Amino acid sequence: MDNMGLRLDVRTYGIVTDSASHIFCRNGGCVASYSGSGMNQLEASLGLILRF
Repeated sequence: MDNMGLRLDVRTYGIVTDSASHIFCRNGGCVASYSGSGMNQLEASLGLILRF
């Protein structure tokens, strides 16, 4: 069993879509706003490792 193993990889990706940002300045003051929606994607893989 010393020559055998398992490998597990898990990754997640975050994506921002439909984003909008605005900066308004008036009378010496500024206001910034941001809005958007996002999506997450998950990827997983499992492998067997054999050593000779």
